[in-house]
Amino acid sequence: MSSSVSAPSGVVVVTQVCHEQSDTALGKFLKGEPLGIVQIMIGVINILFGIPITIYADSTGVHGGIVFWGGLIYISSGALTVAANKKFNKCLLRTSLRMNFCSMVVAGGTIGIFSINLSVRNLDFFCQSYDCEQMGYTYQGLFHGIVGVLLVFSILQFIISFCVLAFACRAICGYSTEQVVIIESPEAPINTVSK
Repeated sequence: MSSSVSAPSGVVVVTQVCHEQSDTALGKFLKGEPLGIVQIMIGVINILFGIPITIYADSTGVHGGIVFWGGLIYISSGALTVAANKKFNKCLLRTSLRMNFCSMVVAGGTIGIFSINLSVRNLDFFCQSYDCEQMGYTYQGLFHGIVGVLLVFSILQFIISFCVLAFACRAICGYSTEQVVIIESPEAPINTVSK
């Protein structure tokens, strides 16, 4: 800890700078590293489950490509969270904060799209035989199962991104370790204004 004292015109200004990084906000953010790893895994799972529904499904989430670019955003926000935990500096922390905000917005949109996909049964089949119709219902059940799993992971991603955002905001707000104390000297004249 270093301190300096200056006394211009009867006012004493004491500035203390602490170089320790053991603040509670920083400690809470450093506990968020497993959250970054979970974000990376959710992104990988999102991409892997997106492959089979892209091949066979006809839905809004597939046409928008949210299963792929959403997964890439989750992976990048998780990687930035892990990097910010490993090497703590203000730039990485702010970048992680911004990327987790984008990840939270994408997860919210994904929750909406997957909820719509689960509520609407829009798989049409152009065959009249019983076997083809039965296969269509089986496929529809599998598609909705995969979308349901992706919906659960999107909700988890939304919650994790929100938690990392809260940790990063606290760490950024508590990052400044400089304290300035202004003490008036009794020798300084007090000016009064009369009307």
